Amino acid sequence: MTGEPTSMAATANLPPQSPVSAPAGLGESVQSGAQEQGSLSPAPVDVDAKKVEQLISFADFHHQYVGQYIQLADAKAGATFAVTSGLTAFLLNAPGYIDALKFGVTFPVSILAVLAFILLNVSSAISFFVIVPRLPSGGDSHIFWKSVAQLPNGPEYVRRIGALSDTSLAVERISNSYNLSVVCSRKYLLLRRAMLIAALALFTTLLYWLVGGLWAA
Repeated sequence: MTGEPTSMAATANLPPQSPVSAPAGLGESVQSGAQEQGSLSPAPVDVDAKKVEQLISFADFHHQYVGQYIQLADAKAGATFAVTSGLTAFLLNAPGYIDALKFGVTFPVSILAVLAFILLNVSSAISFFVIVPRLPSGGDSHIFWKSVAQLPNGPEYVRRIGALSDTSLAVERISNSYNLSVVCSRKYLLLRRAMLIAALALFTTLLYWLVGGLWAA
């Protein structure tokens, strides 16, 4: 009985034990590691490359879009040229038309004959200039064939193209689309004038036939 109080007293006199702690720095490293894992994000996207791809795709679309309108303008100009030049040839072979141009008939008929001849030829000339390529002058383009032909040889052209970045190539294609748009705008400006003058020429030709027929009657 006397031993138990002694052991209990000895146990009571022991200093309180502190809780077991992790090695210094371990908790911080785990916490920082968790923070790093929580802050992980997907690999950064190459925005520049994606933008260049979009520019090239747009340039291809715009090139095709403008090219279709240029082909349509050339087709309309060709049809206008065929009609006006064909009608001019028909009138020159028509009986009495040469005399009308020389004022060998009544004055109103001759005036209409001369006016129709002038309008038909002006429309034909404008239609021809619609079809003829209107090339830009000057510049250091890597796409425009005239600029490329000024280089000394093919390897030099390959070297220059290879030295361009993707962004520079995209800019070249966009610039070429702008040049095509300028050409297309000029074509349609001339085409509208050619078609308007052709309509006036057809109207004048009809008046010539009507007035000439009345005077002949």
